[in-house]
Amino acid sequence: MKTHVYYFLLAVNNGLLDTYQLKSLDGLLEAAVEEMSFVKKGNKLYVTFPEEDEEETISDEGDSKNFPSMRDFSFNASKSMEENSTKTSNFRNSKFQKRELIFADNFSLREGYHHVIRCLGFKFDFSIFNSSGGLKKIVKNGKYPGIKETFESNTIPNLFVAGVISHSLDYRKSAGGFIHGFRYTARARAMHHLLEWRNHKIKWPSQLFKLNDLLNVLILRMNEASGPYQMFGVLADIVVLNNYEFTLIEEYPVSLLPRLEAFTGHEVKGKHLIVMVMEYGEEFSGPDKDTFRPDRATGDPLEAHRSNFLHPVLYFYEDLPKESDLFTNWNKGILPKPNHLHHVLEDFLTTWTSQQSHILPLRRFLETVTKKDIRQRFTDSCLLISLTNKKIPLSCRRKSTFGTKILYRPTINIENIS
Repeated sequence: MKTHVYYFLLAVNNGLLDTYQLKSLDGLLEAAVEEMSFVKKGNKLYVTFPEEDEEETISDEGDSKNFPSMRDFSFNASKSMEENSTKTSNFRNSKFQKRELIFADNFSLREGYHHVIRCLGFKFDFSIFNSSGGLKKIVKNGKYPGIKETFESNTIPNLFVAGVISHSLDYRKSAGGFIHGFRYTARARAMHHLLEWRNHKIKWPSQLFKLNDLLNVLILRMNEASGPYQMFGVLADIVVLNNYEFTLIEEYPVSLLPRLEAFTGHEVKGKHLIVMVMEYGEEFSGPDKDTFRPDRATGDPLEAHRSNFLHPVLYFYEDLPKESDLFTNWNKGILPKPNHLHHVLEDFLTTWTSQQSHILPLRRFLETVTKKDIRQRFTDSCLLISLTNKKIPLSCRRKSTFGTKILYRPTINIENIS
């Protein structure tokens, strides 16, 4: 299949198609389930269509209910092929188009079944709400209620939607229609944190780190964090930079990025941000895409931006994007256009720990946007650097050599010391 949406047909279910087309052990019939009913006769269940009169039969002359006669399908040798074709086409476009011309003795569902398994999904019951001010259907086959990005109803203030029925926010985009997805959004995490700040002024959970730990923290998150991985393109880790420290805000909805301060309680005005989100490549799937083409993956760090499979993408913003920026299509990512963008090379094992392919390019990106050397060093290296350079790297400022801390004094010019 040319998609990664979970509820589309997956290869694990292709066995049914094989036994249908190759061995005739199973069958596949397209029909509107709303028009079906099951009638028990003896110890078997039979499929019927109540809207069709069971007594309707096909005769040579047709019947009083305008059911087509056999002459409607006969070809007159004295007429042209075009006339015969037009006759058949007119019938196919008639009110009988939706039903197949079926003879009683070879009706495809004429045999009964011992068991019927109903796997039809669900439809939201809008009738439990008042028709004048209740939840409204939205365009996803009328299946989901209309809600805001904060999981609040579009029409009823302070009414929040949780679980699978919140899938309208990422319909056919991510995994919010399943427990492994919505447990991170509208069940236990994102919505919970939004309501904590809204109702109790409890800030979105965060952690404070030293800047020289930035690389290690991001490598750890992209390899172990389950929320952004399962809810790709929906949840992101936000890094708020503040001189020699940074604050990590985990699993925040990317659609609410312009209102980060309003919904989390964290001050971000005038600060630089790094947003890390998991994405598929633009060429991964689509109606005209071959997901198994030979060049579907890349292993070259210089072509990391061409990665198609799920991989981390980092957006750097000098200022918090505005809401209007969310609707600006720049065809390079799911978020507004950043000041700097970095793709971590896709990996067959989804393990982004390779020194040359993953860590080194990422470190160089982080040092570019922070304008600081964030490499980690051993104590002996710090001692050597402190004796031979004017500036001491971040990782050396709190290193200890033989029990004595190496202190950085910016007022001292090492070159002038004789």
